[in-house]
Amino acid sequence: MTSIINSIYAGIDLALPNKRRTGFGLINANERTYSVATLSTKEEIMNLILSQSPSLVCIDAPLGLPKHGINRLVEIKARKLSLRLIPPLLGPMRQLTMYGMQIATELRNQGFRVLEVHPTSTLRILSMNRQDFIKFITSRLRGPLVSNEHEVDALVSAFTCLLHDYGCTEELSGFEGEGSLIIPRVDCASWVISHEPFEGLIDKYRDVIVSIYRLGIDCCGSDCIIRVVDWDYVKGLNCSVYGLMIDPEQVNELLRRPSLVKSLLQRRINRLIIYPCIVQNRISLLNRLGFTIMNYLVSDDCPLTQEVVIHLDAYKIVELVSKGVTVYVHLYYPYIKGKKESTYDINSIFDAALEYLRRFGITIHLVLDELYR
Repeated sequence: MTSIINSIYAGIDLALPNKRRTGFGLINANERTYSVATLSTKEEIMNLILSQSPSLVCIDAPLGLPKHGINRLVEIKARKLSLRLIPPLLGPMRQLTMYGMQIATELRNQGFRVLEVHPTSTLRILSMNRQDFIKFITSRLRGPLVSNEHEVDALVSAFTCLLHDYGCTEELSGFEGEGSLIIPRVDCASWVISHEPFEGLIDKYRDVIVSIYRLGIDCCGSDCIIRVVDWDYVKGLNCSVYGLMIDPEQVNELLRRPSLVKSLLQRRINRLIIYPCIVQNRISLLNRLGFTIMNYLVSDDCPLTQEVVIHLDAYKIVELVSKGVTVYVHLYYPYIKGKKESTYDINSIFDAALEYLRRFGITIHLVLDELYR
């Protein structure tokens, strides 16, 4: 689940001390701002981190030593993905690695979460160069002039932190004690980028929106709802998800496959969104098997479940919540497809509906559809 919380992410493009080449970047997702600095000493780094209290710190430097040779398993895995990392023990990198490990240890001792990132790899995965990234970040967040490449890489590192909190990264792990590298998952990262324009409205209505989920065909994470196109794909899924969206025919197939039912429940995949809705006896049967059913309400004839999914209909939402029903609002592109009026866009609809809900003290969960973009 993507919660609406204060989120501050720090990125450090580390250089050896006293060189004034350490880039520092900070992204405040709550205030929609960024800041940058070029630092020199460890004391400057620590003081800035302590003063800003970020929820996550991402450092561009190796934060672990190889078990064998000059490369960790991390570097070997990265190379197979066409990502080029400098070996931690190659020449001057040895000093930088030891310095990075020292800073990471001190930050962790202060209670900060610290991850190793590699901004060049992040940009490569996102199909961006530094100039693309600066255009992207400055068009969405307020902040000062970015004066050098060290500050750019620090901001990229901070953005990788943000992607990690969205569940949009994967980990390249080394042998025990070698550490690991966090890189973006391109499928999920593109979703974060494409949905970012909603963040202003989401921030405005944080008292209305309890949580945000993403609906896609191959996402992962506790904020992910998978639109099932193939039960065998789901059966082989090796990550956690919030739930599955299926249709009535897929319900029938599920009930014909006891081994699939057992597999899903064993992995705690027990929340099913049914689109279009199913009748009460089917709901009761799935409940007895151990599933939580969320009917997708497409008409007034659909049986109510304790939690439901509907389109963006503020009047209907108020009616449902007054009956004690928990509402998930499915937001997707067809709301505006075909509309000719330039002012009739998704943001204006979203804004008006949420303002109406706020007046009634209503809260909702939001499901953003990857297919709308």
